[in-house]
Amino acid sequence: MSKRKKTYNFLIRLLGPAIFLFILCYYIDLEKLEQILDLIRYDYFLMGALVVPIIIAIRSVRWQRILQVFNIKQSIWKCFQYIFVEMVAISVISAAGTLIKVFYLRRNGHRLLKSTLAVVTDKVFDYMLPLLFGLVSSFIFAVQVHPNMGLIALLVVTGAMYKPLQVLNVRILPRMIPASLKLKMQAKNWHFEKSHQQIVRALDFPAYTLSVAGFLLYFLCVHMLNLGLGIDLSYSQIILVMVITSLIAALPISFLGIGTRDIALITVFSWFERSAEQAVSLSLALLLLRLVIMLMGSFFWYLDPPPFVAVKGGDVMDVKKRPKTG
Repeated sequence: MSKRKKTYNFLIRLLGPAIFLFILCYYIDLEKLEQILDLIRYDYFLMGALVVPIIIAIRSVRWQRILQVFNIKQSIWKCFQYIFVEMVAISVISAAGTLIKVFYLRRNGHRLLKSTLAVVTDKVFDYMLPLLFGLVSSFIFAVQVHPNMGLIALLVVTGAMYKPLQVLNVRILPRMIPASLKLKMQAKNWHFEKSHQQIVRALDFPAYTLSVAGFLLYFLCVHMLNLGLGIDLSYSQIILVMVITSLIAALPISFLGIGTRDIALITVFSWFERSAEQAVSLSLALLLLRLVIMLMGSFFWYLDPPPFVAVKGGDVMDVKKRPKTG
C-alpha cells in the first residue's frame, strides 16, 4: 500500500472520532451522561468481561472441528490462542484481521488453498447468523411480543433455520461461483466440487450449534453492560440493537467503531424510547470491553506473534527472510 493511500485511509478513519466529538458537543447532555456513568455497576461489567474467554473457547472448539474436516491437526489451546489474536487484529483492521489464521496455517506448512478455505468456512455462520438474528428480532419488535416469548421464538426459529441454511450452502453457493473461475481453479489442480463438499461437511449441526451459542453468549455479555448501566433493555431487544449497530460500526470510517457505533446506538435506542445519553454510555462501555479484549489478546499475540508472510512460488517466506518452511 502506498504512503498516499495509507494517509488517505487514516484521514477517512478520523471521521468517526470527529462524529463522536460532534455528538458530545451538540447532541448530548454531559451532566446526564456523567450521572449514568457514575451509577454503573462494575460487577456487571466484570461478569460481561468474564464471558469473553468462554466465547473464545466455544469458537475454538468449532475451529478445531473445521480444521479436522480439512485434515489439519491443531490443539485446542492453539485454536484458542489464534482466535484471541484474530480478535485483536480484527479490532484494528477488520478485513485483514480475518486473514491472521491463514498466516498461522501457512507457517505450519499447509497449502494456501486449504488454509483459506478453512478460514472462509469458519466465517460462514458468523455472517449468516447476525442477519437471521436481525430479521427475527425485528419481527419480534414489530409485533410487540413479550420479551420472554420473544426469546423463546428466537431460539426456536434459529434452531429450525439450520436446514434451510444448509440447503443454501449446498445448492445456491455452487451456482454463485462463475464457471470461468471454476476452470481456472481446475487448471491449478483446485477442484471446486471437492472443496465445496468439505465446506458443507464442516458446516454441520454441531458447528451451527456452537456458532449460535457463541453469539448468544456475546449478546448476554452486552446485556450485562446494559443492566449495569441501568438501561434495562430486554435480551431480545439487545440482540436487535447489536445486530444493527455492528453493521454500521463496521464501516471503515472510524477507529474501534468510535462515532459510528454511537450514531447507530442513538438511532436504535430511540425506537425503544431510550435517551441518547444512555446510548452513548453503552457505546463507551462497549469500547472499554473491546479494549479489555484487546489487552487479553495481546498476551497471546506476545506469546506467538502473527507470522505476516508473503506467498511466492508456493513457498512460505517471512518478511524478515527466514528460511523456507515448506
